Amino acid sequence: MAFDDLLKRDDISEGLRELIEAEIARESATRKRHEDVEEHLQRSKSQYRDLFNSIADPIFIFDSSTHLFLDVNAAALDRYGYSLDELRRMIPQQLHPAKELSLVESRLSNEDEDLHHYTHVTKSGEAMVVEVHSGSVIYEGKDAYISIVRDVSERLRVQEQRRGIELQSLRSQKLESLGVLASGLAHDLNNLLAAILGHSDLALSQLSAEHPSRSGIERAIQGAEGAADLARQMLAYAGRGHISKRGLDLSGLVRDNVQLLKAGLPKGVQLTTDLAEAPTFMEADGGQLQRVVMNLAFNGVEAIGEETGCVMITTGCETIAPEDDTYSRFIAADLPPGEYVFLEVADDGAGMDEATLSRVFDPFFTTKFDGRGLGLSALLGIVRGHNGGIKVESQVGKGTTFRLVFPVAEKSSDVAEGVVEDARLEGTVLAIDDEESVLEMVREILSIGGLTVLTAQSGADGVALYAEKQNEIRLVLLDYSMPNMNGEETFAALRKISSDVPIMLSSGFGREEIAKRSSGMDLVGFIQKPYRLSALLSEIRSCFARHASRTAARSTPPEELHGEGSV
Repeated sequence: MAFDDLLKRDDISEGLRELIEAEIARESATRKRHEDVEEHLQRSKSQYRDLFNSIADPIFIFDSSTHLFLDVNAAALDRYGYSLDELRRMIPQQLHPAKELSLVESRLSNEDEDLHHYTHVTKSGEAMVVEVHSGSVIYEGKDAYISIVRDVSERLRVQEQRRGIELQSLRSQKLESLGVLASGLAHDLNNLLAAILGHSDLALSQLSAEHPSRSGIERAIQGAEGAADLARQMLAYAGRGHISKRGLDLSGLVRDNVQLLKAGLPKGVQLTTDLAEAPTFMEADGGQLQRVVMNLAFNGVEAIGEETGCVMITTGCETIAPEDDTYSRFIAADLPPGEYVFLEVADDGAGMDEATLSRVFDPFFTTKFDGRGLGLSALLGIVRGHNGGIKVESQVGKGTTFRLVFPVAEKSSDVAEGVVEDARLEGTVLAIDDEESVLEMVREILSIGGLTVLTAQSGADGVALYAEKQNEIRLVLLDYSMPNMNGEETFAALRKISSDVPIMLSSGFGREEIAKRSSGMDLVGFIQKPYRLSALLSEIRSCFARHASRTAARSTPPEELHGEGSV
């Protein structure tokens, strides 16, 4: 019988009534407390759910035994595209690609809280890189794991881009440092070789054809010329080699060399071409571009080896957009957007992995055997010297493609070189050079040629000597790189004494590099070290003729010199 019914009876004592009323009050208070607790619990659950769903990162809670998902927040539903019912029938492994499953399972067995990176795949198939922070929890009385997931795909992409920029900057610094080193070594080597070749030529000129020492001296000259070729490669790598640019059709150059290329191919290798019909004009040194084509073609042949395969050469024109930086990776210099001609050499040979590809232009690097010289690094220097770019794509077992681009020229800019009349080798030449051995060699060579030679081992001494004997001096042979007072400063000092002094420049640097450095110097000629006896005498004879021609035409405005010796 309920307490309320008992209270309605008249036959109960007052004491019992009081006891019943007190019990009813206690029961009511207990029920009220239970209702308050239930209300508080429901409010807490609602607040928890609101908080759970307000977090922007996906959150997953899953059973530690079955690995079934117990709960997920709204961000997880939204980002992954599954419904709550679908996820509650899934396990974490189903969010990962197959290749990660073993890694995921090994980590799920580790209960320690940890931070991991994974690849997750949404219901639509979108893959994303995620950072997962996991820990153990008790959820509704069950042992469970909670994982907070953050999509870091964009962050990693930005980091990778920044790392790429840093690597390119480091590579640029490396290339610049190596270029400066190679240029300096080549310059010094050319100075030494100038003396060696000059004195060897002098010795040879004084021996009869039957003299037993001739063959030894000739072999010494061959060795010195080989060293000079290495110096030229070093200058080419530095982008400071001898470049004599003229307008040429790139497709025509390749077409002219196809038969020569095919003649050196193994039986199993086929050479094909796809050359643009329209002219592909560019400003280039034809000899160096020919060397580039040969180098890349035979590099492809070597990549094929003893297998059967194909090397294909393609030319054409393309437009480089402002955002295209693929051609600057190895050049370490941005290419301005615009029209370019391209040369592409592709082979289906062994190919290269990324580690090999990153070193392919390093000096003396080879995957074959030692002692092959500067190789592709010299090619890289030639491309840089022509203001071009280069892109290399390679895959192991599938071959390699080299694609070179060069600024387009509107039309051929060949200029007929002026022909200078022969001039007699007589008079006085002032030679200024900081290398005593070079001065001795020049003195002997020019004396044999019938010239009187004055020498100075510094710019200051040369200027003083010219001031004293300027009426006797017919030509100044000036070294460009000297300590204290360099060639440019010496040139300026000589011109203050006489505005008409004829100056022929000499340097271990190439003609193109000297043309850049001496753009404000009005020279009658240039000769690159090392040089042979006949080349020096021929160039001085040409300088005499040019100066005579200038003197005769002094009333007309000076024009740019054309001729093999001019800069």
